Amino acid sequence: MSGDSFANFGIDDYCIYNRNFVGNEPGYQQCMRLLLRLKPDMLIAAHFGPVPFAEENLKQALALLEQRERLFRELFPWDSPNFGLDPQWVRAYPFRQTALPGQQISIEARVFNHSPSARPASVELRAPAGWRVENAQPVVIPPHTEGAIRLMAKAPARPQAGRAVLGLAVHFDDKNLGESAVTIVDFLR
Repeated sequence: MSGDSFANFGIDDYCIYNRNFVGNEPGYQQCMRLLLRLKPDMLIAAHFGPVPFAEENLKQALALLEQRERLFRELFPWDSPNFGLDPQWVRAYPFRQTALPGQQISIEARVFNHSPSARPASVELRAPAGWRVENAQPVVIPPHTEGAIRLMAKAPARPQAGRAVLGLAVHFDDKNLGESAVTIVDFLR
């Protein structure tokens, strides 16, 4: 079963939120190489049903993916093009939560290191006036791993609005990425 991802006549990667990575790590290329090695009789693709395995079609799709990877390496300023293909490599968890006025909240900055090398990351929580923020120490994230940086903040006793948006300003390796993600806090009354 190849699901919605691909069939022997091509790939289905038009949506960037599917996190369709390139390279030798998990992604389309690795899956296609595995299929070429295993040589199944049939592929079962969602929406198409079973189709006979066509080695030549998969070889052609793999060659196109390898070409795409080379182009992305030239385009993106990173040592892995997957940083540019992953809109969620920096995110807040939870993205949205509720809190009482004056309550302490916890947020994780989740940072996926697509690099083949360990990289340092630090995150500064930027909150509206009246919040008390405790920022965390920098961490080193191993290659091809998601790291978590726990941030704490105390909401104001009298919030000015029913909702607050807090930004996560990120430093990754030697790059200042500015506010790369947000988290939303809705106040219970």
